[in-house]
Amino acid sequence: MKKFVFIFIGIFLIIVLLSFISLSKKSDIQTRPQPTPTIVVPTQMVEEKKLEGLYIKDRNEFLKSKPWVLKLPLKSDRYFISYDPGGNEILATIYFSVSSSIPKDQQLSEAKQAVINVVKSVGVDLGVDRIVYFETEIK
Repeated sequence: MKKFVFIFIGIFLIIVLLSFISLSKKSDIQTRPQPTPTIVVPTQMVEEKKLEGLYIKDRNEFLKSKPWVLKLPLKSDRYFISYDPGGNEILATIYFSVSSSIPKDQQLSEAKQAVINVVKSVGVDLGVDRIVYFETEIK
């Protein structure tokens, strides 16, 4: 019986000792100064924001000078009209049919006139912007 009492007291002392050790470690962690977090913005992100701002500014200036670009492309059974910002020109593909009773030259001149009328109606200034025509045969 004395043996069990000594074992019980030994286990109790071990538990108390372990509790004391763990509490001292926790208080040591809590008293250490913690570094304050800092936010670091990579320079690449800053540059991207600047470029994005420039792009938006340039786009807005471009749209002020050519607001009709937002109305393109235009399409009908006689033409397809788009804008090439690289060449700064209006691209018009006009269609003709060799099996038509209307001569090819007449079909093309009528399609060109239709293109001119429609680009003027959306606000294109043909004194400033030029149209490049491409002829395509349809069946």
